[in-house]
Amino acid sequence: RFAMSEVMLCCLGPSAAVEVTSQLIKARHERLILDDSELRTKPLPDLVKRCCLRAVGICITTTMSLHPNTRHLLQHLGMLFVDDGFLRRSLDDLRENGLAERLAVARSSKSMRRSSFKESLSNLSVQDKKTSLDYMCCCCANWLKQKIRNWTNLEELSTGLESHGVEGLGLDDEDIFFAELEGLQHDHDFNLVLSMLVLGFLLDGRLSGKEWKLIVQGCRKRNPPQDPSRAAMSALMRKYQDGSPMCADDFLAVVSPDSEDEVGGLFCSYLNVQLRALSSYLNVF
Repeated sequence: RFAMSEVMLCCLGPSAAVEVTSQLIKARHERLILDDSELRTKPLPDLVKRCCLRAVGICITTTMSLHPNTRHLLQHLGMLFVDDGFLRRSLDDLRENGLAERLAVARSSKSMRRSSFKESLSNLSVQDKKTSLDYMCCCCANWLKQKIRNWTNLEELSTGLESHGVEGLGLDDEDIFFAELEGLQHDHDFNLVLSMLVLGFLLDGRLSGKEWKLIVQGCRKRNPPQDPSRAAMSALMRKYQDGSPMCADDFLAVVSPDSEDEVGGLFCSYLNVQLRALSSYLNVF
């Protein structure tokens, strides 16, 4: 059952990523036009493009896996957003905002910690490593092995993110993502970036507590701060897992819920659970 579920997600994921992305960008454009008709001919700002790319980047590094659906989403955004001058303009913006030095310091500190840890491990012989792990408790030994595995995966993922025409932007840096997220001017830009963050976590068919905390942290960066709807997120996850069509309003209900949407989402979730139980009961006969 798990294998068939993964096959279905891998079949539905790429088309869902392309379709939902186009719907989110179109919905953002239409709502901006309603607020200001002069924005009809203006392209998507580079800051919004970078935030969308960073949203998918931190989805990959948070889950510690480059899922085929998330990789397809990153490649699709790269084809949509990255042009000849995008990287140069983005690096200039990072320098002007003082984020380039911050990114360089963060990278150097991470590399120093990893290199010192690897050097200390390399100085130990195979017998010493085995003896050290034998004397450790089971939890500590497993934690150390998982830490080494995560650092190796993180380096590979960071290298993979830099191979999409965005070298030097640091798409895996959460601090830079939240710092640039605060610089968005329009609420519709917030909705687009946060919806892209939700989409990145949605595509593998699972949502952990750490991933939900990142969504909550991103929603609280808007002014005024706002908490996302967990009921709407659960309904959206069920839609994706069942292969039902999704639209931009489903993602907007997660990242920008109001009181009526929250009540409606809770009622629909309760009704959906009851109908599923009834259908399961009838299928027995």
